Amino acid sequence: MHHTKDKGDLAAAKVIADLVEKEYSVFVPVVTEHAPFDLIAYKNGKCYRIQAKYSCDGTLKNRPLAELILCYND
Repeated sequence: MHHTKDKGDLAAAKVIADLVEKEYSVFVPVVTEHAPFDLIAYKNGKCYRIQAKYSCDGTLKNRPLAELILCYND
């Protein structure tokens, strides 16, 4: 897999699958690809903006890659 967009789509798909398995409701922007997040997860009255990142070596720009980074904004 060489195209950056394909890698990003794969990362988002894996995050969505994991969240659905953990019983989150998942919402994906349809109209724009320029949102500051890739998806929204909702569970127990809380919303989480999530940006998925792809890494083939377990790091992101020489930093350890977290399994899931959640941003909460109220």
